[in-house]
Amino acid sequence: SVTFHTQSVIDGTATVEITFGPDESVPSTPGSLVATPVNYQTISLTWAPSNDNVGVAGYNIFRAVAPATPVQVETATSASYTDTTGLTQETTYTYQVQAYDSAGNVSGLSNTASATTPILDTEAPSVPGLSATPKFGSPAKTTLSWTPSSDNVGVVSYTIYRNGAAVITVSGTTTSYTDRLKKGTNTYYVRAFDAAGNFAQSSSVSVQN
Repeated sequence: SVTFHTQSVIDGTATVEITFGPDESVPSTPGSLVATPVNYQTISLTWAPSNDNVGVAGYNIFRAVAPATPVQVETATSASYTDTTGLTQETTYTYQVQAYDSAGNVSGLSNTASATTPILDTEAPSVPGLSATPKFGSPAKTTLSWTPSSDNVGVVSYTIYRNGAAVITVSGTTTSYTDRLKKGTNTYYVRAFDAAGNFAQSSSVSVQN
């Protein structure tokens, strides 16, 4: 509550005394909570920030293994949070968030958001088979082609190397790349990567320019 008191002084100037009561206004409820799995032990949370008449001090984070009701596990000072505490692979977690201000007023709970952690992937993709088809001219080039790799989860990218240095990374659905040859011997190999960073390397092929 706010109390105004007006008092006149001799020269007619008015003074105003303002007395502020306790902050009893609750923050608005956070909205649009989204939970996104990053890896088998990390889930990222984002939500629409709350508003408050004085200011939002932070957010309470609630979590549970589905289908249980979430309970508070952590706090955050902004409208995002990365959960890395005690998560296990192939588990579905549900979340809610709640805003609070410095006076201890709390909002309602946000919508519920769920995310399932992936498996702990330690299996590398199969080895791609690499071949090179040179085309000599100005400039000299070679087209590298490889057989697609398979993986227990999925191949996400291929990286092409020339003389031990990475040249380019292409998507996991790409199976060819044309490179401009350097003078001398150009030795190539390709690595197939999955989302966990496991990779398999092809045999090397060399093209002389």
